[in-house]
Amino acid sequence: MCLVAINTEITPTLKAEVLYRELLRHCQLVRKEAGFSISDKIVLFLQTDSKAIKSILEEYCKNIERETLSELRDIPAPVMQKR
Repeated sequence: MCLVAINTEITPTLKAEVLYRELLRHCQLVRKEAGFSISDKIVLFLQTDSKAIKSILEEYCKNIERETLSELRDIPAPVMQKR
């Protein structure tokens, strides 16, 4: 018999990783809905009031840009919005 133990604690690191992955998923979905090719470089503007998501954007900015083939910028009026 083999005994297996699983730690189900949600650590701050794990929570941040989940938020990061969800953010990437939404960025990729918006790319697809906008009709961009997988090789098109785009500009992303992400706006949120969530302190947790703002923290993720600061910490993972370069990863998000690399994974989504984008440049994160502040722009006055986005062309496409997703709520």
